[in-house]
Amino acid sequence: MSAPADPARPRILLVDDDADHRAALRAALLDEGYDIAEADDGRVAIDYLLASPAPNVILLDLLMARVTGWDVLSVLRSYLRLRQIPVIVITGESARLQVPGVGVVAQIQKPVRLLELLELLELHAKPGGPVDQGDSNR
Repeated sequence: MSAPADPARPRILLVDDDADHRAALRAALLDEGYDIAEADDGRVAIDYLLASPAPNVILLDLLMARVTGWDVLSVLRSYLRLRQIPVIVITGESARLQVPGVGVVAQIQKPVRLLELLELLELHAKPGGPVDQGDSNR
């Protein structure tokens, strides 16, 4: 599910049920020096977030089959240690969605324009950012 973590590189959790889209983003972001953890649906993302050090940023598709991005946002709101993680919502919808949520810093449309995404990551994915330090408080 994830590449070995390098503490000097920002870690991104990429959550998308489209395997081709995940693969393309993974390749591009690895080339840019990011560590990538992946989840192919919201359930896998939630399990990762509860069991692993928090990523610096979450790239989150909202419209997934079983457990949606909306469900992931709900879990993020429920845990104090997860609320501070910046979330960049990725959507196939052409209209801007009203995305309520703790941590939602931006919304970008599929297909993702890499330069737009990299600019957002430059702003929000800082090493040593909101990465979990082991605090499991709700």
